[in-house]
Amino acid sequence: MPDEHEAFSSPLRGLRLGADMTQTSLAAAMRERGFRWHQTTVTRVETGRQHLTIEEAAALAGLFGVGLDALTASGVPS
Repeated sequence: MPDEHEAFSSPLRGLRLGADMTQTSLAAAMRERGFRWHQTTVTRVETGRQHLTIEEAAALAGLFGVGLDALTASGVPS
Protein backbone atom coordinates (compact mmCIF):
# COMPACT_ATOMS: atom_id res chain seq x y z
CA MET A 1 0.00 0.00 0.00
CA PRO A 2 1.51 3.38 -0.97
CA ASP A 3 2.02 5.98 1.71
CA GLU A 4 -0.15 9.09 1.67
CA HIS A 5 2.53 11.14 -0.13
CA GLU A 6 3.04 8.64 -2.94
CA ALA A 7 -0.72 8.60 -3.44
CA PHE A 8 -0.58 12.11 -4.94
CA SER A 9 2.01 11.32 -7.60
CA SER A 10 0.12 9.31 -10.21
CA PRO A 11 -3.23 11.16 -9.95
CA LEU A 12 -1.60 14.59 -10.18
CA ARG A 13 0.40 13.61 -13.23
CA GLY A 14 -2.70 12.08 -14.82
CA LEU A 15 -4.76 15.19 -14.16
CA ARG A 16 -2.01 17.41 -15.53
CA LEU A 17 -1.55 15.36 -18.68
CA GLY A 18 -5.32 15.08 -19.14
CA ALA A 19 -5.48 18.86 -19.10
CA ASP A 20 -2.66 18.97 -21.68
CA MET A 21 -0.59 20.97 -19.21
CA THR A 22 3.18 20.97 -18.88
CA GLN A 23 4.93 20.89 -15.54
CA THR A 24 6.05 24.47 -16.20
CA SER A 25 2.50 25.69 -16.88
CA LEU A 26 1.18 23.92 -13.77
CA ALA A 27 3.87 25.59 -11.69
CA ALA A 28 2.91 28.97 -13.19
CA ALA A 29 -0.77 28.36 -12.40
CA MET A 30 0.13 27.55 -8.80
CA ARG A 31 2.26 30.71 -8.56
CA GLU A 32 -0.78 32.70 -9.76
CA ARG A 33 -2.61 31.22 -6.77
CA GLY A 34 0.08 32.45 -4.39
CA PHE A 35 2.30 29.37 -4.07
CA ARG A 36 6.06 29.36 -4.65
CA TRP A 37 6.02 26.55 -7.20
CA HIS A 38 8.51 25.87 -9.98
CA GLN A 39 8.76 23.09 -12.53
CA THR A 40 10.99 21.17 -10.12
CA THR A 41 8.26 21.42 -7.47
CA VAL A 42 5.83 19.68 -9.82
CA THR A 43 8.40 16.95 -10.49
CA ARG A 44 8.96 16.39 -6.76
CA VAL A 45 5.21 16.25 -6.02
CA GLU A 46 4.51 13.91 -8.93
CA THR A 47 7.25 11.54 -7.81
CA GLY A 48 6.19 11.61 -4.16
CA ARG A 49 9.35 13.37 -3.00
CA GLN A 50 7.56 16.51 -1.81
CA HIS A 51 4.60 16.74 0.51
CA LEU A 52 1.60 18.94 -0.25
CA THR A 53 -0.06 21.21 2.24
CA ILE A 54 -3.84 21.07 2.43
CA GLU A 55 -3.88 24.53 0.87
CA GLU A 56 -1.82 23.32 -2.10
CA ALA A 57 -4.02 20.24 -2.51
CA ALA A 58 -7.16 22.41 -2.42
CA ALA A 59 -5.66 24.79 -5.00
CA LEU A 60 -4.78 21.87 -7.29
CA ALA A 61 -8.27 20.42 -6.94
CA GLY A 62 -9.76 23.79 -7.82
CA LEU A 63 -7.40 24.22 -10.74
CA PHE A 64 -8.46 20.91 -12.26
CA GLY A 65 -12.11 21.23 -11.22
CA VAL A 66 -12.10 18.06 -9.15
CA GLY A 67 -12.65 17.16 -5.51
CA LEU A 68 -9.75 16.48 -3.16
CA ASP A 69 -10.52 12.76 -3.42
CA ALA A 70 -9.44 12.85 -7.09
CA LEU A 71 -5.92 13.69 -5.92
CA THR A 72 -5.57 10.44 -4.02
CA ALA A 73 -4.84 7.10 -5.59
CA SER A 74 -8.14 5.73 -4.31
CA GLY A 75 -10.08 8.63 -5.84
CA VAL A 76 -8.94 8.03 -9.38
CA PRO A 77 -11.29 5.83 -11.43
CA SER A 78 -9.68 2.77 -13.05
